[in-house]
Amino acid sequence: MRQRAYFVNPFLLIFLVSFLSINKLSAQTASSSDVYLPALSPIVTAASSLSIVTDARSAALGGLGVATEADAVSAYFNPAKLSRAGNSYGVSVAYLSWLSAITDGIGIADLTGYFRPSFLGAERKHTFGVSLRRMNIDDVHVFGKSGSITHTFSPFEASAQLSYAYALSDKWSFGTGLRYFYTAGSSGHLSYYPSVGNFTFDLGALFTDYLDAEKKHKLTAGASLLNIGPKLKIGESRKSLFMPTMLRVGVGYQTRFAKNISLASYLELEKLLVPSYPIGKDSDGTTDLIDEYYSTTALQGIFASFSDAPEGFGEELREYTPALGIEAGYNDLAFLRLGYKYMHPSKGSDSGFSMGVGVKYKFVRFDFAYFAAISARNPQNGTLRLSLTGSF
Repeated sequence: MRQRAYFVNPFLLIFLVSFLSINKLSAQTASSSDVYLPALSPIVTAASSLSIVTDARSAALGGLGVATEADAVSAYFNPAKLSRAGNSYGVSVAYLSWLSAITDGIGIADLTGYFRPSFLGAERKHTFGVSLRRMNIDDVHVFGKSGSITHTFSPFEASAQLSYAYALSDKWSFGTGLRYFYTAGSSGHLSYYPSVGNFTFDLGALFTDYLDAEKKHKLTAGASLLNIGPKLKIGESRKSLFMPTMLRVGVGYQTRFAKNISLASYLELEKLLVPSYPIGKDSDGTTDLIDEYYSTTALQGIFASFSDAPEGFGEELREYTPALGIEAGYNDLAFLRLGYKYMHPSKGSDSGFSMGVGVKYKFVRFDFAYFAAISARNPQNGTLRLSLTGSF
């Protein structure tokens, strides 16, 4: 019999480890290689690094950001927000040790910024953004049939993005972004993890309006489509995975008390626009749904994602992830933030409470965030985030 070689994506393995470690699994073994987990139905994507929030301010607010106050990291959530950044230039740096409860070998570094060229006019309508991200994984082992390690390599994911935002009026802004994503193994054994790249783009809109003449009460509403692009082929398999295309919609309300106290509250809903991974055949037993899944294009997958859950409408609702965030500020110098995010246990491990603080000195702001998962066994529990943001 001809032997077949299978490629296993290390990033998918990390996702499964973090996901399975917080769930009580109900499994039944039919044979030595036939195990099914009916309680779990996560949405499977490539490019996992694009879905991880590194910015401490956003993380402290429950991981939301589509309609929050604009800063240097706005393009990650909504490129249209860049047009509302207060100063002409901004930059942010962040580093995250990911899943540190179970490993110390995953790190994500971010460098983002924006600029508003003066030669394009004094109206400040045009804003450009630049984002760089890299995710490293140390020492992924490949085992042979004897159980011994045959190869060790260190794969990584990297992305570079250019964004543009246009202020159509005092209330409306629109934005877009183009991103190049690249992943590879750092060793010479590229047959296990060959390099591959892909382009994606973002679209965003933002509405901002003051509710009173004194400009003490402000309403914001935003929506964005992120990581829109073709599927990514990884490894020796002919099959390809969907990029983490995401829909974000959110609203915010900000108010000021006296001269130096501010309070903002935000509500956001996110959904991966990726079809559910099927199991088995259709009701007639004639069509292999897994083959159909892999033959679905990225555009078809976006529309199918709203109505393809195996368990029907109830499971479709589980694919929506709400988040709530509250930020209190004193004199625009010190900030206290609280947040909550809920993801259905069958879809992932992002549910939990978050909290954080921010301190601003002149044109630099330091932000800190802490995540407390609902389950103490969640490998994200206790995750710390630090970021430094400047505008001038």
